[in-house]
Amino acid sequence: MKNDYVYVFLISFIPQLIILLLSPPILFWDEYSYLDNVKHVLLNIPYFEYYRFPLLWWILIPISYITNFNIFFIKLFLIFIFSLSTVFLYKILEEYDNKYINYILILFYSLNGLFLIWASRIYPDVLASSLLIFSIYFYIKYFKDNKERNLILYSLFSILSILSKYEYGLWLISSIIFLKNKDKLKTILYSFLFLIPYFLYNLILYHNPIFIFIKQAEIVYTYTSYQPLSLFLFNLFIFSSAYLFSLLQNPKKIENYNRSIYLYIILSIIFLAFFVKAKDARYILMILPTFLILTRIFINKIKGLQFPYLFLFSLLNIMSIYYGIAFLINYNTNLGNTYLNYVYRASEYLKQYNPKVILTNVNWPMVAYYTNSQVYIMYNATYLIQRVYPQFIIYSPNCGIPFPFNPNDYNISLIYYYIDPKDCQIYIYRVNSYFVK
Repeated sequence: MKNDYVYVFLISFIPQLIILLLSPPILFWDEYSYLDNVKHVLLNIPYFEYYRFPLLWWILIPISYITNFNIFFIKLFLIFIFSLSTVFLYKILEEYDNKYINYILILFYSLNGLFLIWASRIYPDVLASSLLIFSIYFYIKYFKDNKERNLILYSLFSILSILSKYEYGLWLISSIIFLKNKDKLKTILYSFLFLIPYFLYNLILYHNPIFIFIKQAEIVYTYTSYQPLSLFLFNLFIFSSAYLFSLLQNPKKIENYNRSIYLYIILSIIFLAFFVKAKDARYILMILPTFLILTRIFINKIKGLQFPYLFLFSLLNIMSIYYGIAFLINYNTNLGNTYLNYVYRASEYLKQYNPKVILTNVNWPMVAYYTNSQVYIMYNATYLIQRVYPQFIIYSPNCGIPFPFNPNDYNISLIYYYIDPKDCQIYIYRVNSYFVK
């Protein structure tokens, strides 16, 4: 039995370790944002995106301190959490006989294209889905043994998943519904107690117990563009079509704790399809663990058709794996190349001047990470130059956000330029005075 857990851990851990070892040094946009927040706390750099989902960068503060901001070990820690959660997912599947079916499900779950892309990234999505698995595990255990400890742990991990990504509150809603009335009240009480540190953090810094939640919602609503429902349906088909058959079963004929999983999937699909403006494929990560559990229940009910279904399941998952590997190859040979990345080149050059304030229209979290400076988005250079007093401007006329900017309108000097192999141009200007012509 223990050997099974070791094997499951390795099934999920080894592919991610290989991906990590082969990963180029350039990170994704949000990875820099979360690391900037950690640097803000540990190194007192001025750049800080306070509205980010809090749990990820809170966790990374001690990890970054211990590892001295070693990106490899930070990512290895996140991979470890993912692999450990996969073991708990397997433990949930053990309720059903035939461990070989469970192994097949875990294998394809671990190799899902979304996990290949995101499980080794400093993003909150996989962390949240891992914490969701822990919560589901203790939720099911509580139904079976009625031990208070499991109710407490279910509540704790539910709140932790919410603090990783707020939309995981859908699980808490879906799961509370199927508890007894007294257990509903206890879960609400435990959840409130576990949220107290979050409330205090907001009250102390911003005088509002849910301030960063409100700001995060405002920023997402304001700056996210609508994407078509068809994109969500396409991503759902590519990365989870193998699981969609599990929705065909009658939820009234499954256990109460599994009904909560069914309800959570339905609510999540509705939420992602109709209430989230962006249709990023990684958002589907919030339903993959629950889809896997529901799929195992479905397989257990289709006696005599298990082999044909598993064959189809495997084929559909291969499509997901293909998309994941294709994305990684494209990133590793293109955008992730350190010595070709125009933003990295400009940021590294500017470090010698020890800048304090920078304006830019390119990846500002990345610029802040490499220069340890305050970075402002140059949505209006004329307005900002006379108010934030930048020392330097990093500007890309063809690969950055196209904010209006004419260098001839300002008293600035060109000190650096670079054109990458894809013709992305980037210029660094020194600000000589804050007078606008």
